[in-house]
Amino acid sequence: MSNPITTDTKSVSKDLFPEALSDKLKLPSADGRLHYLGCVARGELPALLVISGLPGAGKTTIFNFLQQDPSKTYTATTRYMPRERRPNDTVGDQPWRFKQDGTTGADLTGPESVIFSNVKYKGYYGFTGGDIVKALNRGEIPVMLVTSYIEMTQLAEALHNMLPVAPLVTLRVEVPQDILPGRIISRVGAHPEEHTERIEKLGSLVRADMLQTPLLHKVYDTRVVWNVTEREAVENGYFSGQFRGLTPDALAAMMVEATVNAQTRAMNEAKDILTRRKLEYGHPSVPNCITEILDQVLLPAAAECLSAGAIARGESAIVIKAGLAAAIYLEGKGRPVSPDIDWTLVESPGAKVQMEVLMEKLCNNIPVWIDGKDKAVYHCEGIKGEAKAKDGTNVELDALLITRAQPDPKGFCFVCTHDEHDLFHRRTVETPAGYLFGMVPPEQLCVEKLLAGRGPEINKFDLFDASGLLAKYHLNPNLVKKMVEMQRFDNDLDADASKVIKAEKCILSNELLSQIGITEPVMQHIAHSIGALVDDEWAPYPSEERTLSMTALKQLAFLSSVERSLKRVEAIMHDQVFAVGEEHVSIGERFGKDAVLAGVSRLRAQVMLHAGYSIGMNDTFVQRALGSEEDRAEFFQHLDNQRKLLTK
Repeated sequence: MSNPITTDTKSVSKDLFPEALSDKLKLPSADGRLHYLGCVARGELPALLVISGLPGAGKTTIFNFLQQDPSKTYTATTRYMPRERRPNDTVGDQPWRFKQDGTTGADLTGPESVIFSNVKYKGYYGFTGGDIVKALNRGEIPVMLVTSYIEMTQLAEALHNMLPVAPLVTLRVEVPQDILPGRIISRVGAHPEEHTERIEKLGSLVRADMLQTPLLHKVYDTRVVWNVTEREAVENGYFSGQFRGLTPDALAAMMVEATVNAQTRAMNEAKDILTRRKLEYGHPSVPNCITEILDQVLLPAAAECLSAGAIARGESAIVIKAGLAAAIYLEGKGRPVSPDIDWTLVESPGAKVQMEVLMEKLCNNIPVWIDGKDKAVYHCEGIKGEAKAKDGTNVELDALLITRAQPDPKGFCFVCTHDEHDLFHRRTVETPAGYLFGMVPPEQLCVEKLLAGRGPEINKFDLFDASGLLAKYHLNPNLVKKMVEMQRFDNDLDADASKVIKAEKCILSNELLSQIGITEPVMQHIAHSIGALVDDEWAPYPSEERTLSMTALKQLAFLSSVERSLKRVEAIMHDQVFAVGEEHVSIGERFGKDAVLAGVSRLRAQVMLHAGYSIGMNDTFVQRALGSEEDRAEFFQHLDNQRKLLTK
């Protein structure tokens, strides 16, 4: 691979966000993207800090300790709450207000202002993107305070949607459960009913968060701070060695290590995104006929038919996926790919027309749209064509508008698309003639291949390619989570699973769950623990405020398919069953047993975190480009109602 792309900083603002990202939460354009990624790669972007802790844990105390560190500036991001301020609230905390008739308050007139909101105190609270961006441009560390681990992970996802690849530090404030009630009772300015309500909920909140702790450490590198004073330790009979009073210096030392780790991960990912791969003739895994068709047929036609401005900026509208992308990612360790090129365009209203125009230019016959419903596993919507290389090889051109996978014949049909947030993480490849094309991020490529799970028994390489990607890349958990949350129940696509469920009268037996693709015992247990399905409506599970819907079942089936493939990778680790050229190799000898198992362990932690603690949590709003107008309108109806309560 060549050196990272250099960015001409003279042509853009010195700010990290040359287009004044502000509250609109839009991603930087092509030029802004390179500038932003360059800042991250050089370690110039301050880390973001999310502090989580149960009521009474002392999140504000920890924030005040951090402010005593003279080497850094921590800024509390304004948090808008559905209650009036308390005397001990962080300075930036404000109740929801709207500027009306000359009154003072926050100008929160549209949902694009809010990056995160969650039900709390019988209403919604949230943060705004503008405060975060302004703090970062000042070189300060924005700090956000939330309560539960669920809120922390969903806030991490929201931040990632606005600031991809940004370094993020997550800090958990813990206090022994028997100390918390006393703190809550003595809290100044609490709601009249809060003492009883919070103490009653304390046990379940503690248990739920304790179960997530190991997963959070693995997925987000969450650090834990025990906030116990020496007086509390003595009064509760703890040994002197169990808990010691927290000092600002000890906290500062922990933050230095956590920040360095977060920035290192972010820098490595940004550098990898900026590093331009080279595809040359004679590549060990890519036949010359493919390189030739890319270099002399597909990419020149794309440059002529599609956006000339994008080509001039060093972009390509063409995005390569499937086996060809895996071979390039894995460099010399990949396997020779068959003569076909699977490509797509960035999701947009005009993508379908652009595909038709380009394929008509490439193919002699008028292209015909296909949906692949008669094929096993993949039911893709797109256009098929062919191009003949100089050696006479017919190279198949598959223009895929939407990729759909149905790993279980009676199960759900999963959709994999690529919008601007996903493709912000795309890698760039340069051909011998200097043309450029993008590749889908390794996270999406790896998970999609695990989802399909096709193996050597049918001479397929899904498990082989996924194992290589697991060994080489630390998959970004936010991109994986987004793939899960994209899976929404669709009456047409998921007719097979719906028929099975209705035929069994919606009783979620393990047999029914297996038929619709939830085959892994741990996923079946999660389905039963959330609740029962009633027709196609959402069934409440009040003790955890979770629900199980058809969408939740679909997401569990998605994760179950991934986990099933991870188990198969472990099972065939040493089996020489993959035909690579003239020899048969195993996953372990090709990519290294330890590296593959480490990758499996990292992704499994993400799978279990999403399955156990994200699915069915329907009380959280995360601003993202995919949010519908209806969702936004509904969300702000809640804010209007909350405003009325505050102004009574």
